[in-house]
Amino acid sequence: MRGRVHAKDIPEREILACIRDLKAKSDEWRGGHTLAEFLFNPTPPPRPWFPEDVLPYPPKVIEAKMQKLADRGFLDFGVSLRTAWLTDAGKARLAELES
Repeated sequence: MRGRVHAKDIPEREILACIRDLKAKSDEWRGGHTLAEFLFNPTPPPRPWFPEDVLPYPPKVIEAKMQKLADRGFLDFGVSLRTAWLTDAGKARLAELES
């Protein structure tokens, strides 16, 4: 990308779809195992793990966009915004953007 990139420059659909796809990949890798089995699995999940591993934007800009989406109720997260998931509102917004 050329020049400075700001959170407003990243399309909502791109972030929401990326988070949906990363979650699906994580769930597939976990294969129905419990969280404890997942945490103590000696084989780490294949990368990419986080949106900044996939999207062609600076990590801080991605995080700023994700924070804006979380503030609007489209994302929720626990300890880290990097591991956010889509809320029901986020899933509905993504469906709207993809139609």
